[in-house]
Order: sequence, then structure tokens, then C-alpha cells
Amino acid sequence: MKAACTGCGKPLAFDENRFGDREAVKVRCPSCQTVVTLSRPAHEEKPPPTPAPRPPDPAPKAAAPASGAGAPMADSAKGPPTMKVKRDAIAIDEEIVEEIPPLPRDRRVSLAILTGNGAGKVLSCARSRVVLGRAGSDIPVEDDEVSRRHAMLEIHDDRYILKDLGSTNGTFVDERRITEMEIHDRGEFRVGSTQFMLIVTPIEDA
Repeated sequence: MKAACTGCGKPLAFDENRFGDREAVKVRCPSCQTVVTLSRPAHEEKPPPTPAPRPPDPAPKAAAPASGAGAPMADSAKGPPTMKVKRDAIAIDEEIVEEIPPLPRDRRVSLAILTGNGAGKVLSCARSRVVLGRAGSDIPVEDDEVSRRHAMLEIHDDRYILKDLGSTNGTFVDERRITEMEIHDRGEFRVGSTQFMLIVTPIEDA
């Protein structure tokens, strides 16, 4: 730091590092031997650094030509991308509808209940394919041993096919468990504990 002698006015040079922890020191002027008290100078706050100049904004893009001008549209003008779905990702359930043959016109087909609940009843087959079971069936069977869809009788003109529908307790003809079997007029079969008889009656004799 630089100071002036209070006695002779000559300049005095003093190293600020010599202050140490002291706020003031006394020095002797080498010219007039005057003792001068020097105080630690207050450090001035440095001004904040000047921020770097901001780069100029880019020039705006030219507007896209109007529709029909023949120029390609800008990306921002495009709509949302179309989602592409792979065909394999869509499962389509197609039910195969099998044509049910009509009932024969010259005969009536019925099922008579021989034993079990409803014994003595004769149930007419209104279609050429009837399902026997406890619920949702064409021929309802009130039997706890019978499945909801237990068996099915198919009428193909003069042939009568009895099929088991994967029942729990099975379908029996002559006490033999069957999966599919042709039966005839007056033939008997059992589902659960209910015994049925197939009855075929000519229409002219009805």
C-alpha cells in the first residue's frame, strides 16, 4: 500500500502482508523519523462479472406454403403418427356354424322317462339335435347326477346318434359307458340315475 508521511509529506511504501492479524501498525519515516500510524485498508468489493453477451436469436423459419402449393409439409404440421397393429396381435374367434338337418316329416321322435324324476313323461324332440342336461338344455333332466350339458341326441333322417358331452358321470347304453353310439327305436339309455327310451312314431299313426 502507499501512504504519505504526516511530518515531511514524503510517500511511504508498505507491504500489506505485514499487517498480519493487526488492524493498524506504526512505521517510522526514514527521512524525518516521524512515527506514522497506518491502518489496514478496507478491501473494495469486486464488481460482479459482466455476463457474457447473449447470442442473437436464430432467424425464424420461413412459413410452410399453403396446402396445394406442391411443397412438402413441415413436420410440425403433420398429425400424430398412425399406430400400426400387427395382424397376428388380433385374435379373431370364428364360430363354425354347422347346418342342422331338418326333422323327418314322416315320423315323430320322442324321449320317454322310464325311471327317475319325471318318470312317465314323454318329451318330444323339437329339433334334430337336442341336448339333455340340468340347465340350459333342450331336454331338462332333474337329476343331481346329471351334468349341466350331459348328452346330445342327433337325428339324421332314420339314424339316431347318442353322444356324451364330456359329462362327469357318463352316458350308458345297456349299462356300458359310451362316448358316441347309434341307438334305435325303443332303445334305452341312462344319464345319471334317469333312464330314457327313444320312441319313433310314424306321423300317420299319431
